[in-house]
Amino acid sequence: MGRWRLYNTPEEQRLAANAKSRRSYHKFNLVGKRLPAFRPLNLDKPQDPKPQDPERDNPRHVLYWSVRAERVARKLTKIVGDSPINYLESLYNNFVTSQSSEAIFDAIVGITKLEKWITTYQHEILQLAGAGVEWKRAEEVYKAVSVVLRSLEDLEMYTTLEGTDFSALHKAKEFAFQNLLG
Repeated sequence: MGRWRLYNTPEEQRLAANAKSRRSYHKFNLVGKRLPAFRPLNLDKPQDPKPQDPERDNPRHVLYWSVRAERVARKLTKIVGDSPINYLESLYNNFVTSQSSEAIFDAIVGITKLEKWITTYQHEILQLAGAGVEWKRAEEVYKAVSVVLRSLEDLEMYTTLEGTDFSALHKAKEFAFQNLLG
């Protein structure tokens, strides 16, 4: 036995289909991004578009790339936290306790993406504005990402060696993150 029909008349069915289409349309922005689930749809009042700087949306302006470079810096801070050495120490301690380098590998994959992005943004800034203030800020972000990535790769290299005494290496400060960041 199936469920009963919700809409019996063709008019009710058409209105229900229209309402469903409207909900579906408003779930997705015109660019295809889904709205957060916790944000209620308020279809009754029109929404004001946010006033934005046109240079932020134009790839021919330096501000477009500078904003993206700052975004990479925020993402690095979100991944690593305020102290990269504490983040790398926690990965080292995690490896020593679990003998699994998956967390280190996953971190390398994430930071490699950031390095690729910041390299592209830095190149575009250099092409548009030369070695100015914006490029120097992007260079600082690149250096921060690069140091973390090189330290992660060094740590992963040691995890692949059989019979390595990690506590002795740690005490002797042989890891790159202890020298580069410490």
